[in-house]
Amino acid sequence: MLDACHRQEADAQRRLYREWYGFARSKALPYGRDSAAVEEIVQDAFVKLFNALRREVFRGVFAAWFRRIVVNAGIDHYRRERTGPVELLDAELAPGNVPNEAPLRLERDDCIRLLQRLPPACRMVFTLYVFEEYTHPEIGERLGISAGTSRAYLFRARELLRPLVGTYLHLTHFLPHE
Repeated sequence: MLDACHRQEADAQRRLYREWYGFARSKALPYGRDSAAVEEIVQDAFVKLFNALRREVFRGVFAAWFRRIVVNAGIDHYRRERTGPVELLDAELAPGNVPNEAPLRLERDDCIRLLQRLPPACRMVFTLYVFEEYTHPEIGERLGISAGTSRAYLFRARELLRPLVGTYLHLTHFLPHE
């Protein structure tokens, strides 16, 4: 199928899109603040994928390569959306604004919902550090910030997530603040 995409055969491109859309969406979820942003990241990732395949046929582990493309599309989306100074606080983060709909543990979708409530810089650093296992110097290089700033955003993300998780699970009295 990748050879056919290299030749720009529309049927192969449609088939690749259908088969890998779910994968791309699941990888893009932590990077978008809402469904529209996630969809934009997915579409950007597929455009980048088809452009890359047009230039050359890929040989290797496709899932790992495509994951990297989706992550890079998420980073690009963050850079486009970032304007002015980055705020570390968000009015939506007040504990009373979090729906109490989870039972006693967080499922993947619950985690994504909570991450999407973080300010963009905190969400981006947290996602790259925790999910993609980037180091702070790598994150700093990718986002154009210092490694120290990356650490600060990660610290702030964790601080903001702690009460959100507790409220989400009705467990605030079980989550100590360090």
